[in-house]
Amino acid sequence: GYEPVWVGDQRVGFTTSGGYGHHTGKSLAMALVDRHISDDTELSVHVVGKLQDAQILARPAWDPSGQRMRA
Repeated sequence: GYEPVWVGDQRVGFTTSGGYGHHTGKSLAMALVDRHISDDTELSVHVVGKLQDAQILARPAWDPSGQRMRA
């Protein structure tokens, strides 16, 4: 946690926790970001010292009940 979240060279937030999502097959993190950041903003996060692309997920990463398939 507490890794910086970036838009370009501007720090816009920090992670609070993160880990590997076994059901999604991806690394996931929770972060607090400035309120002006929109869902489609291109973000970067330091992960183990390396800058990685990141995106805001407007919906849950995992759908255990299968509701998205039925929609």
